[in-house]
Amino acid sequence: MSALSALFILGFPLVFLIHEAEEMIIQRRWIKNNHNRVIAKFPRAQRIMNHLTELNNVAFGIAVAEEFLIVLMTTLLLLSLLGNSVMMWIWIGVFGAFTVHTLIHIAQAVALRSYIPGLISSILLMPYCAMMMHSIWLAYPLWGIIIAIGIGSILSAGNLLMAHKLGLFVSKTLKHANYCLL
Repeated sequence: MSALSALFILGFPLVFLIHEAEEMIIQRRWIKNNHNRVIAKFPRAQRIMNHLTELNNVAFGIAVAEEFLIVLMTTLLLLSLLGNSVMMWIWIGVFGAFTVHTLIHIAQAVALRSYIPGLISSILLMPYCAMMMHSIWLAYPLWGIIIAIGIGSILSAGNLLMAHKLGLFVSKTLKHANYCLL
């Protein structure tokens, strides 16, 4: 792996943080202001909108921190285990899931015909994601990439739900602990 390739791979945690920062800063206020409009346009979204309404900043921050640790660990492991093909496939799955996540933000904004949290960073980071996916496509078989991204996306979606539940649990525990101290 060249130094330039390693630098681009090492950029993934930073790219992830940039995207998540936009979501963290805007999401709570956006959900409050757009909850009813989203449900009116997409009634099936009520369950997820209600779930997102429950997430306060602490809960969302904990979920982001947990996801960031996975991104950082897979990236650092990949760079420290050069030549380990299993680790490369795991990293491709994680990075591919992130790329799918950014594409979903863009599709959601198109469907709603408005801004959604994460849209600006998704658009700005698309050249990086496209370049990285193109590099992966040149080096690995397409069937393997599709499988890695499919598995990575399924695992990431499950992890996201678990991270949200963890965030809510910790947030409620901290809130309860603060009440007990008063």
